[in-house]
Amino acid sequence: MKRVISFFLTFILLAGIAVVPGLAITVEDIKAGTFVTFGSYPQTSVVDSGTVAELNAQSLSWKYFEYYTNGKRENFMQYADTTLDGTRYRAVTFAHYREIHSTNYTDTYQKKNGYEPNKVYWFKYDPIVWRVLDADAGLIIAENLIDSQPFHNEYYNGCGDAEYKHYVSNWAYSSLRSWLNDDFYNTAFEDEKSCIRTTSLVTPSSYSSAYDADPTKDNVFILSGDDVLRGPYDFSSSNGSGEYTNRIAYGTDYARCQGLWVYESVNSVYDGASYWHLRTPYMYDRTYTVRYDGIVDGSGPFPYNTSLGVRPALKVDLGSAISQSLIKKTYNSGLVIYGPYGTKIYYDYIPGDVDGDGEVLANDARLALRASAKLVKLYGVAFRAADVDEDGDVLADDARQILRYSAKLQHEFVKK
Repeated sequence: MKRVISFFLTFILLAGIAVVPGLAITVEDIKAGTFVTFGSYPQTSVVDSGTVAELNAQSLSWKYFEYYTNGKRENFMQYADTTLDGTRYRAVTFAHYREIHSTNYTDTYQKKNGYEPNKVYWFKYDPIVWRVLDADAGLIIAENLIDSQPFHNEYYNGCGDAEYKHYVSNWAYSSLRSWLNDDFYNTAFEDEKSCIRTTSLVTPSSYSSAYDADPTKDNVFILSGDDVLRGPYDFSSSNGSGEYTNRIAYGTDYARCQGLWVYESVNSVYDGASYWHLRTPYMYDRTYTVRYDGIVDGSGPFPYNTSLGVRPALKVDLGSAISQSLIKKTYNSGLVIYGPYGTKIYYDYIPGDVDGDGEVLANDARLALRASAKLVKLYGVAFRAADVDEDGDVLADDARQILRYSAKLQHEFVKK
């Protein structure tokens, strides 16, 4: 009889029949502070040798990033996207290190982060985790620094063009704005584009109106200094000890490969954190940034510094995104990366909630069983949620426990 029941459970899980129906997410389920996934982007290093071998065997079409060296475009760093077993991956290689400044400096953080020239590095496309800042407006911001890019590539005595028409700190004419609304927008979003609202932005300088940025209309943007210092988004309050830990952000493996600067101090709360861009001009040759320790700085790195993190923001039509299942609530608060081969993930997660929708249902058991049968691969938060017995592997017993839990046949997971 037990064998019959076991066979029946296995059949319905693999077939994808829902034993316990899930509750559909609604607009009311998304509030300020909620974490959601929307779109995808290369983020985590692929370190499994078997997967790397399969990816290296793919026929790839390489493209140049067209990054700057000594103030000029140079084709030295390439990427290629491919799909393996239904999952997207990106390969990255470079002939020489990317300079911290795109003018005439030769220093680099790629080397410090463990990446070397003339090698191929693979990164998995992961769902982008966003923090909801304003549910009514649909305003969300990436929880992690998804890339490392300069605010503006070119620099001519404080201006961003050789004709001296616009200051290098002007968001409207910045290369970062172009990159976000072209490269990032087209890479991260496919069907999601229909749910992204165009946002009108006014970006005055905090120092003098002479340095105000021109008004813009953007699909993707970065926050302003006012958003972080005085906005209603919980960035302006400290933890009671004068530390603005709610502003601290961490870069992905992919961002580190691009040359992200990373603060290193094992005994510090700031270990692994990085600078990230804001769009507000301070003066003609400076924009505001958020430092690794959460302090907002107007006199920090020059706009052409390539080692600062990018934390995109955008507005989403939540109703449309939910109806098309393009946005999902998650308990994964983002990735915290320590080096190219050591990804640590800090999050609040629910054991058994493999798909990250906040509930333990039959679909979670199905995913765990398919993972145990090597039909799908689970990574990071999904793997840890599926490994309910905490033996370091996802096996059929994990799926069985999750299914029983979802059906209210057991009320806690048995650990090994």
